Amino acid sequence: MKLSHQKFIEHYIIHGNASEAYSLAYPNAKRTTCATNAEKLLRRDDINKVIKSKQLAMEKKNITTKEDILLKLKKICDDNIDARPAISIKALELMVKMQGYITPPTSTVTTEGGEIITINLNLD
Repeated sequence: MKLSHQKFIEHYIIHGNASEAYSLAYPNAKRTTCATNAEKLLRRDDINKVIKSKQLAMEKKNITTKEDILLKLKKICDDNIDARPAISIKALELMVKMQGYITPPTSTVTTEGGEIITINLNLD
């Protein structure tokens, strides 16, 4: 496996964002191609297997599992939905990313205070 692929995997595991991981592994890549190329790497069986293996190993080492994190994010979302909707939206965004749901690239939300928030929901 190429060193750049190994760097992509490490950054993906750390950040959970494929586009960001790609840009860190390939610093000369254009920002506009990072998402597309990252998606291609995630589709490769060899890379996907290494990612899954490392994630499983991390879960075994850590007390906190992915399920624990999702439950905590859900609680944050539920606890802040009325008083601090921006926090709830961010928690939902993280839950969507962690679960791999397909979503539109961005979402715009207006809070009760009139603040307009644009959220990047791109999973890459």
